[in-house]
Amino acid sequence: MGFGTSEQTSADLDRLKAMTAVRETFRPEFLNRLDAIIPFSPLSHDHAREITKRILNELAERARTPGLTLLYDNDVVAHIVSNGFEAASGARSLHRAAVQMVEDPLTSALISGELRAGDCVRLTVRDGKIVLEKENQ
Repeated sequence: MGFGTSEQTSADLDRLKAMTAVRETFRPEFLNRLDAIIPFSPLSHDHAREITKRILNELAERARTPGLTLLYDNDVVAHIVSNGFEAASGARSLHRAAVQMVEDPLTSALISGELRAGDCVRLTVRDGKIVLEKENQ
């Protein structure tokens, strides 16, 4: 009975189960020292794609400092999600994957002189790997 949807009721029930488990696991002395306990739902693949886009957009923004333009497409996002998403570790695994697959190679290309200020770099997936392609402007 109430105004909530069955989905909200299910989420509330899950939250109640989680809080019961927390109270059974930890002593009251410990729980009293906490300001809040916030249960999180696992990330879906849709969430993972959106998080990956944000990570890549932040990287593109940082790439502007040395004068680079960074472009990517949905194949790059899908590749990072399919190879780096672990539901148990959430967004941290996506960030690690983006660093390993994009940020580290980009940094190496800058240091080696392959890329310079003013270059436009497109990220693409080729042969199961993310590659950096310098575009002519």
